[in-house]
Amino acid sequence: MIHRPVDTYCIIKNLQSSGFTEPQAKAILDSIYENDHQEHYATQTQMQEVKHEINALRIDIQCIHTQLSVIEHKLVYKLGGILISGVAILGILDRYFA
Repeated sequence: MIHRPVDTYCIIKNLQSSGFTEPQAKAILDSIYENDHQEHYATQTQMQEVKHEINALRIDIQCIHTQLSVIEHKLVYKLGGILISGVAILGILDRYFA
């Protein structure tokens, strides 16, 4: 990244004219300058690692989706069986108490 020279005096004066005190303006400028000069750039190797992690997560999500589909089908069958059993019991009770 190319760093251009910055007129810090001008920036501090602009911040002061906007209502900031001099210490506040200097603190803002220091924070921006410090953040801009820290090396937070990923290397190609780090990017590849992140891509591999993302792909592994996608595979995990697909496995979870498949497992949830199986559970959903089992639940539907069980609830259907419970519903049929309930209807049968109501039919028997209706004949018995009618």
